[in-house]
Amino acid sequence: CFQIKDDIFDYFDSKEIGKPTGNDMSEGKLTLPVLHVLNTVKDEAMRELAVRVKNGQAASDEIARLIEFTKQHGGIEYALQTMYAYKEKALSLLASMPDTDVKAALAAYLDYVVEREK
Repeated sequence: CFQIKDDIFDYFDSKEIGKPTGNDMSEGKLTLPVLHVLNTVKDEAMRELAVRVKNGQAASDEIARLIEFTKQHGGIEYALQTMYAYKEKALSLLASMPDTDVKAALAAYLDYVVEREK
């Protein structure tokens, strides 16, 4: 959940988040939102651009184009759904544990991770 939320932050421009938009792609990293879109939308130009990103050969305007493409084709929504599914799976695993302070803390941490703003 934490990593997916971190990946989602990379697609938005906000000083409060603490990392620049497209930072992962600038480092050659393709994250869940864009990977989902590249695997579901048939767009050869974007696939080629993703390879350029992965190889560290994409310019900042190209990265911005790939970010916008990802947002327009449901990559953020897919990542959010996946993150919440992992949260529910973790909570269901916690449900079988005895009620303890540790269990409560883990459940609270899950809430924090998915709701955090930075």
